[in-house]
Amino acid sequence: MRYYKQCLTILTSLAVLFFYTACSDNDGEKKKGKIDEFTEKTGKKMVDYIKIPLDKAQDATEKANQRNDGLKEFEAERDGK
Repeated sequence: MRYYKQCLTILTSLAVLFFYTACSDNDGEKKKGKIDEFTEKTGKKMVDYIKIPLDKAQDATEKANQRNDGLKEFEAERDGK
């Protein structure tokens, strides 16, 4: 259910951004408007929303692998004596 709400929120925000950009006047100026700033800010939030949990999971995996390697070394030393 939570995943559904997140997808719905993302799709709704993208649809709103699409309609705002389609209706805005474009005089050829390259100034950042409020819509562009909002789009950029929202995009960064979406990237962080996805990237931060992935980074945390990767860090946890690395720590678990280090812990397993340490246990293997300990067992090898114990069995070798």
